[in-house]
Amino acid sequence: MNVEKIKEWNKKIEEWVFERFGKEEWPAWEKKEEVEGEVVVRAHPILGIEKYLGMWDSSRRLAYFPSLKLTNDSYSTYMYTKFDPNLENDVIVFGDKLAEGKELKRFMKIISKFRELTGIKTPVKIVSKHVPKIGTVKGKGLGLSASASGAAASALLLASGYRDLYENNRFLSVLSRYLSGSGTSSAAGGFSVWFSYEGIKDEDSYAVSVSDGTWLDLVIVPIPYEGFKTESAHKAAAASPYYREWAELKGEWVYDLLDAIEKKDIERVGKHAEKDAYWLTMLMATGGDYLNWMPQSIAVAREVINIRREHGIKAYYTMDTGPSVAILVEKGKGKEVMETLKEKFPGLTIYEAGAKGRPVELTGEERERALELLNVEKWE
Repeated sequence: MNVEKIKEWNKKIEEWVFERFGKEEWPAWEKKEEVEGEVVVRAHPILGIEKYLGMWDSSRRLAYFPSLKLTNDSYSTYMYTKFDPNLENDVIVFGDKLAEGKELKRFMKIISKFRELTGIKTPVKIVSKHVPKIGTVKGKGLGLSASASGAAASALLLASGYRDLYENNRFLSVLSRYLSGSGTSSAAGGFSVWFSYEGIKDEDSYAVSVSDGTWLDLVIVPIPYEGFKTESAHKAAAASPYYREWAELKGEWVYDLLDAIEKKDIERVGKHAEKDAYWLTMLMATGGDYLNWMPQSIAVAREVINIRREHGIKAYYTMDTGPSVAILVEKGKGKEVMETLKEKFPGLTIYEAGAKGRPVELTGEERERALELLNVEKWE
């Protein structure tokens, strides 16, 4: 792999971003040992536009190349976090079940990193749940590990009293990365670019929001699939004979995509997203005998192409590591696309979503509703 080529493109991308949005400095902070505090946060998942798979450093979730995502409200991830000196051990709950096994081990990485950075030893209780915007279908490939990451990093910092570190987008993004690489983008919000290349320093690999993304519409078709984990997709893609070519082209594509986003060019953005979905499928299929497409995925994709050709609507589909389909649509046409798809596929859950920002702390009635939804009292 031509690391220098990738690094050079990453540098060009950084220059583009810093010229327009400035460069946030790495913050300074004082360490603590014991704290008390609790918080409820909400974060949102990401949609890969120029996606990433494969990591040169899996322990720190560092990718081989830069990528670009869109944070959206296809789901909401709610997370209650409490630092409590009276607890004997950490308590981690996902979806009304105590976390265990690989899931718990992976989540503890972000907690361990948080404790390494802050010095905090106080046990923590975390109760979290993913909630779809519409219906109950749990679609695979909608970026939920990213929203868990953004929520966890935000909640840990806010509950422990490090609000200044939460408000530092760079720090929040880096911490989020320790659960999921794409968590950098959930932490940033909107359209965001994630800086990365082989050899990058830990504090330099983070995401920056470059657009709020509200200038386009988004339609979601969640499709469940339990037979494959995203962690396996990383290994499968990297084993593909085509992975090196994809990795070396990424920087150039992300750079062009930044220009398209700045100009609000839905056609160019959509074509990037569609193209990358094909690449992702090819990489996983040739590197790990895994095909993320389901019959419903293919049918929806064909109909989106038909909508574009026959109705002249700028609509483009894309997919991540699962069979769920996301459709980027020119502003004001999302409802029409959604209704056309609903009529064509009455058995599928189909709904509109929208771009969203970084994770937020919930207060007042929103907080109370979230606590009830999470059933926090069960874990007292």
